[in-house]
Amino acid sequence: MSISDRILWRVSGRAPVALLSLLCLLPLSMAASGQAGPSPWAVEVVDVQQIDPNPGYAEPTHALGEPVGGTLSVPNNSSVVSLGVPGSFITLRMNPPITHHPDNLMGYDFIVYSNAFFVGGNPQHAFKEPALVELSEDGVNWHHIPGSRNLDRSVLEDGMPNPDPPLAGYVQTATEDALDWGYAELTPTQQKYLDNYMRPSDPYTFGVTPRSGGGDAFKIAWAVDAAGNPADLEAVNYVRLSSFLWGDMGPLGDITPEINAVAHVARDIDTDGNGILDDYEIMVAGTDPTRPESTVLPLEIPASEQPHHTTPYLGRAEDTLGNAFTIYEAGTRSGARAFNLIVDILPTSASAGEVPGRYLSDYAVEFLADQSDFQAAQIQDAEFRIAFAPEAFVGHDLQALAPYRLVAGAYTQDGISEIEVLEEAGVLQFRSRYAGLFALTSTEPFDPAGPPAAPVTLEVLTASPSAPGELRLRSSVITDSEGRTVPAGTHITVEATGGVLITADADPDASGHQLVVQGGRLHFTVLLPDGEVGELISLLLTLSRSDD
Repeated sequence: MSISDRILWRVSGRAPVALLSLLCLLPLSMAASGQAGPSPWAVEVVDVQQIDPNPGYAEPTHALGEPVGGTLSVPNNSSVVSLGVPGSFITLRMNPPITHHPDNLMGYDFIVYSNAFFVGGNPQHAFKEPALVELSEDGVNWHHIPGSRNLDRSVLEDGMPNPDPPLAGYVQTATEDALDWGYAELTPTQQKYLDNYMRPSDPYTFGVTPRSGGGDAFKIAWAVDAAGNPADLEAVNYVRLSSFLWGDMGPLGDITPEINAVAHVARDIDTDGNGILDDYEIMVAGTDPTRPESTVLPLEIPASEQPHHTTPYLGRAEDTLGNAFTIYEAGTRSGARAFNLIVDILPTSASAGEVPGRYLSDYAVEFLADQSDFQAAQIQDAEFRIAFAPEAFVGHDLQALAPYRLVAGAYTQDGISEIEVLEEAGVLQFRSRYAGLFALTSTEPFDPAGPPAAPVTLEVLTASPSAPGELRLRSSVITDSEGRTVPAGTHITVEATGGVLITADADPDASGHQLVVQGGRLHFTVLLPDGEVGELISLLLTLSRSDD
């Protein structure tokens, strides 16, 4: 028998007017620049000339793509290209072009990575083989960066001997005032750590700036023309790196700069406050900078960051519902391995499938990770938290709730351990070796929901930085007259009287705009007229339920 109940009730809520300032301050992402496939790294070797490069390190394409770092005292030479002696150069294309944005971190615009290193980790004793940096908007007209030694273009014609005090080789620097800057291959390249390869290191201080990837930071405003006047470049599409120093370093041979990568500096914008800059999320990780749970966590902490890291804790992602994903160290990692973990948390509905002796609830969460087996990733089993409304389990023993993971259409507890129910918090916490879709199960069956109980309220989750007036909303938990949560998958007909619903219609063949309950709530997006975030949102909701 099929029963259909249609009940009308009204939901209203006001988005905070304070969000208006947020919408004005957040700029468009770089992905909106019109460039296809934007990358923060060099994307093409346009031209190269190598004279006597170091054998085994002459592959020009090693300068493309993301940097490959080591430690402060031991470089990773697996992805460097040796330019050779003076007369050698490599020309790289950037897409999108390098520009000076007022929000760029520390005011720098791009970074050149190399295999420089600090002897014994001492930043006052470094091994360097500098390259001169030139910039061009069109690939034809070039402008060079004179750097701290105020060099002119003549050094590109015949080169120059290693000066005194030296620029190349084992260089000891007594004071920060004597530090050289404005050349490539002065500063080590760090191990990958979150978004550090888009964060510059201060070239005027000893060592590597915390959270940066090292390398040598530059401003396009440093470029000058042949007469030494500011070039006033607006956008740099090409970077040329040239060898310019003559010198014999004994067993190490001639001075031959080694280049690892060229990178954009990210803007100091973190929309969701998850510690990962928006430009990195958009251009590298592919995560959503408006959702803190769509983020990047570290699989290990570089040695240079260890003074700030004293526990096994690595990182945590949490969504607005309270679902969370936490990872911990398992000891020293080794061999070929990933350094970052890309994660996301997606509340969803439990897929059909049997759980012997148990019953599926309305609560399911998909924990996504690009390393799905945490033991294989050399870390501890991940800690997961699924938030639930205790009122959804009236008549159930909450301590008997248990998570099951969906694998190939069936539910299993393989790899799941340390299950704990925190009743007052409304949280089921557990460890799992694997990521995936987890459903809460109970020892008791679930009764079908009856008529909905009022009131239902709305909460603004985020305001889109790229579409003023576009709001992501969620409802409060929708319960029936007996206090039970409306089941996942329930369709609700929604009519917006104070805006335009832009969330896809779940059932275009049915009358009205259908949304689907997930985790006892509705999640949807409304576009307010004229971008007025303070406008009253009024929705007319109709619940449709059918029982077999």
